[in-house]
Amino acid sequence: MLSIVKEPQPINYSRSIPDLVIQTDGVHSEITMEIALGETNVIISEKYDVTPDNKIVIKLKDILGFYLENNMPQYSDLITIHEDAFKSFRITVSEVGYTIIRDYQVISGFLRVQPFDIEHYFRNYWLNLLPSISKVYLNQPLYLTALPSKAVTVKIKAKMSNGEEKVISAGNMLANKLQSVNLNPQKVMQLLAGEFQYFDVFTVDSQDDLIHGYKRFYYDGTYNYQSDIFLYLNRLGGWDCLVINGENIIRNIDNRSTAIVQDKEVEFDYDHKLEFEKSTGFMATEEDHRQYLDFIASRKKYFLHNGTLVPIVTSENKIDHSIGKLNSYSFVFRLANIDGYFPEIGLAPYHLNIT
Repeated sequence: MLSIVKEPQPINYSRSIPDLVIQTDGVHSEITMEIALGETNVIISEKYDVTPDNKIVIKLKDILGFYLENNMPQYSDLITIHEDAFKSFRITVSEVGYTIIRDYQVISGFLRVQPFDIEHYFRNYWLNLLPSISKVYLNQPLYLTALPSKAVTVKIKAKMSNGEEKVISAGNMLANKLQSVNLNPQKVMQLLAGEFQYFDVFTVDSQDDLIHGYKRFYYDGTYNYQSDIFLYLNRLGGWDCLVINGENIIRNIDNRSTAIVQDKEVEFDYDHKLEFEKSTGFMATEEDHRQYLDFIASRKKYFLHNGTLVPIVTSENKIDHSIGKLNSYSFVFRLANIDGYFPEIGLAPYHLNIT
């Protein structure tokens, strides 16, 4: 007979999902395990020999995380549904004459080691690490991500430049779907039909009860001339934007391999790199520091380069943080697509101006 010694919660983060531990009475020497995507699409089928302590430990973290993919939100949509980032799995463990079936929902990311009430967290919190009060710029990519347990409406409450207050809807989020709402300030201005001083974002249910709490964004005009904009997938499965206003050093690196052939030195290979060394400038709050650490650890980072968000990779970065002091950091990154290493040539003038 089979029994469960330890199992995950009904909803889990892929990188912190606990092992499934099965106990058997040892009468049978073999246990069968199947994992299905949904209820019927079997993706893994294995057989296990019973160990001397009559326990089987099934490590789910790497297995289930492989089938999850959280793609960047679509700028053209007010609400983006991340269908592949949150999925249901059915696990069936059986021996002769006895079967255990368990269903789990898994989201790509990592919150904290269980036990922890993840369902409560999803019901009440945005899956974002940006500060509760932030500055935003005109064309900044800006999203809030949530996994509501019931249908909710995203509300924007704004104080306009003329002092008027407006409350509008920015779309509806479905129940049990991972979704991101597009809060690009220029789009918000279009929805509000005017420029704002700041706006608050929150969600309400069909009874008009507050579900996801307030995030406030103050409008700060256009970017600083040294600003660089990064969009990244955070550890909670949400999409956050980081605007960094420190110095940016651009390095074009060209390493050539040569050989001497018949008294001539020739090139036979080259390694061309476009590398950026970005300084954060001083960080004023602990929230900014935590978001920066999360950005560096992210596995999906994008950089606004020549007007387009392009994927980047970061080199090994050491973050020295002195508690109680005003800290700044620097990191090195490169474009993931090496074709982007070659600079734009620019357009030739159509005519000459002779004075």
